[in-house]
Amino acid sequence: MRPYRRPARPTRRIPWLVAAAVAVTGGAALFGALGPGGPEDRTGGSSASPSPKATAASRTPPPGPGLLASRATDPEPLTLDEVFEQRTLRSGGDAYEMTGRHQEKDCTDAVAGAALREALDDGDCTQLLRASFHRRGSDVMGTFGVANLRDVAAARAAESAAAQPESFLEPLPGSGDTRRLGQGIPLAGAQARGHYLILTWVQFADGHRPEGDERDELSRFAAEVGTQTLDAPLEARRTTGKPTN
Repeated sequence: MRPYRRPARPTRRIPWLVAAAVAVTGGAALFGALGPGGPEDRTGGSSASPSPKATAASRTPPPGPGLLASRATDPEPLTLDEVFEQRTLRSGGDAYEMTGRHQEKDCTDAVAGAALREALDDGDCTQLLRASFHRRGSDVMGTFGVANLRDVAAARAAESAAAQPESFLEPLPGSGDTRRLGQGIPLAGAQARGHYLILTWVQFADGHRPEGDERDELSRFAAEVGTQTLDAPLEARRTTGKPTN
C-alpha cells in the first residue's frame, strides 16, 4: 500500500471533532467519556466516575445527506480498499499506521449492546467495516467503523441507540500495541453520516482513563484518522452516488 497523500482536488472537509465529548448535530456525541453503563474497564479497574456531559461547540454544520440519503441513491457496497486502503497516513509530523482491518456482513458481530444491535437489525445493516490504527511513536490507538444502513432515518436511529448504556463499537485488536485494544477505558462514540453510521473507539495502550489534555489528544487522533480515511469516500458518494474506486 502506498503512503497516504491528500487528493489534488479539494474535497469538503467534514467536521469530525473539536474536543472530547462534543455534541454533534442530530444525536449522540461523536466522542463521549465512558463511565457507568459504557464499555467496562476491561483491565479490571473501577469505572466509578460519572460520564461528563457532552458540551456543544462552535463548528460548521455538516452538509445535507445528498445522495447518501439512502441505499437507493448510493447502491454500491463499501469496500475496505475504498475507505481503509492506506496502511500509513501522515499529517504534519505524525504518522498513523493501520494494524488490521475487517468487514462484517452481520453488523451485530462488531458491536456491543442490545439497543445498538437491534437498531442495526431494524435498519437493515448490510455491512460494517472496521480498521485499527496506531500513532507511530506514541501509545495512542483506536478502531474506526462504518456501518451501511437502509437510509438516513435508520442511521440516526442507530446513532441514538449507540448512546444507550453498554452500546459501542467492538474494538478490533491488531498487531503491535493494538493487540491490547479493548483492554481499558476508551473514548467512544457514534455519528450518522447519511445512511452510514460512523463508530469509534480510541484509547491509550495501557488502558488508563483519559483525563484533561489526554482526552484532547485522543480526540485529535480520532479526528485525523477519521478525516483521512472516511471523509473523501463519503463525500464522493454524497455528491455522485458512486464510490471513488
